[in-house]
Amino acid sequence: MNLKKYDNKCVRIIAKDNKCYDGICSFNSREYNEHEYGKEEDSLQILNIIFYKSFIKKIEELEHFSNTEYGALEELIVDLENGPEIDFIEDALDYEEEVHNDRLLLCIEEHINDFKDKEAIERLIKKYTK
Repeated sequence: MNLKKYDNKCVRIIAKDNKCYDGICSFNSREYNEHEYGKEEDSLQILNIIFYKSFIKKIEELEHFSNTEYGALEELIVDLENGPEIDFIEDALDYEEEVHNDRLLLCIEEHINDFKDKEAIERLIKKYTK
C-alpha cells in the first residue's frame, strides 16, 4: 500500500478494527516518524491523529467530506470515555483545514454537557468560532 499517493487528499481510512476515519490527510515518511515518534513506519496524518500503515486495512479516496457531520475521528479527539485533553482538542482545532474544525466543533457542541470542565470547553468554542 503506497501511502504517499494520498498526501493532501481527502480520504476514508478503514482501520483493522473496521472503524472509519474521514479527512484531509498528509503523508509522513518512515524516516520522519522514526525521528519524531520513534516508530519506523509510513503513516497518514489527519488533524493530530497518526494512522500507521500497519493500522490501516483500506484507504478510499473521497471527493470531499461533509462539514455538517462528524465521525469516528472527531469522537476520538473528543474522547469522552477517557476524558478529553483540552490541549489535544486545541491542537486539533489549530489545524489549517476549516472543514475539520467545523466538524470537530459540531461534535464538541453536541457533547458539551458530557465534559467535566465545561467552562474550558466553552472558552475553546468561543475562541475558535470568532
